[in-house]
Amino acid sequence: MDRICAHSSPVNIIHLSRTCKLANASVREYYRRAYSINRHLERWFQDPLAFRRLQQRTTTLISGSCALQFFDRTFYPESDLDLFTPWNQVPEVAVWLVGAGYVYMQVQGQKPPFDLARTQDDWLQRDSDASSDISGPDFYPLSAFNVIKVYTFYKIGRTVDAAHLKVQIIGTSIAPIASVLKFHSTCVMNAISYSTAYALYPWHTFEERCSLITPTVGLEQQQALQKYAQRGWGMESASDYGWWFELSSTGTAYTRWIDDRHTWAIPLSLDGIPETYDPDPVATTSWRLSIPKNDDPYYARMSFMSFHDELLRHEYVIPGDQGDERCILALRRAFNRLHWIRKCRGRGHVGASETEIRRAEALVRVICEAFQFQENTGGMADGSLSYIYSWVDSLVGN
Repeated sequence: MDRICAHSSPVNIIHLSRTCKLANASVREYYRRAYSINRHLERWFQDPLAFRRLQQRTTTLISGSCALQFFDRTFYPESDLDLFTPWNQVPEVAVWLVGAGYVYMQVQGQKPPFDLARTQDDWLQRDSDASSDISGPDFYPLSAFNVIKVYTFYKIGRTVDAAHLKVQIIGTSIAPIASVLKFHSTCVMNAISYSTAYALYPWHTFEERCSLITPTVGLEQQQALQKYAQRGWGMESASDYGWWFELSSTGTAYTRWIDDRHTWAIPLSLDGIPETYDPDPVATTSWRLSIPKNDDPYYARMSFMSFHDELLRHEYVIPGDQGDERCILALRRAFNRLHWIRKCRGRGHVGASETEIRRAEALVRVICEAFQFQENTGGMADGSLSYIYSWVDSLVGN
């Protein structure tokens, strides 16, 4: 059964599992082995669970070719591990990598990333060498996808494979998932958090073996497209047949959510991962695939907005662009009201408690879920701002 599944697409494996009880049990066992994140990470780390606990603490995402290989059940010997980390969490990830046997390799013109004796405030200063001259993963200029700096580490080891292990910390200026949405094409728009693996465009990527080009800044994009074309993906423009499922009957872009029916989400085993009440911010992610019709061929781009507040521990990627800011306006309304309530209770000058932070994080999820539910059915998300504000006021309370 393993040989059959190894040469079958995800949809064909699902069809096979529905033929009989024996096939279903065999496929379930195959899935458990094929999509074991701990086994997938053993190439880079002796203790994958310790790394995943680091992911949990720092909200670091795995993306790039490593995430693609996980979903595609393939192996690229020359590939590296790309870690997308919020900028203020980069020190902890870097120190952990050094403890795991990696060493920093300095890029020309870039200062060393850290010294164990340096304070975190020293680290977090955006040095003058953080410029777009340094390329990120897949040949991107840093400014193209919300990245401040990229730090490269190599494994020190006795084996031949260890000598080629390369890990990059990509320090992001906003939520890490926003950088994934800025990639050159959709086949690499996949991300792995500590708890869930997400493939944002699974049907096209793993069934049709094609990838929608999303043009970005920089002359090196063609090299990245060529690399994945050589790996078997056909590069398509938005005018090609098959990408119009992203548009509604009115020709406007649907709002996508990371947990909607178009996403392939694989829950990962949490054995050995501590329980937490802190929600994973990547689970509240939304964007639109915009296809301007005045271009030939039609070029696509991912449109979204970033939201953060001092009451929040994390930053969120939410739906919206310059033409539609209803979701972010609702969030700002809600948090302005929260700050007003705290001020009235005499807490405006003190830091937020853990309970207040948890409630604020939950509020973001509730408002975004309401927009998700109502997006295509009318109601709040299609209503006026006055209606949205009234709903937010009733939700937050006094």
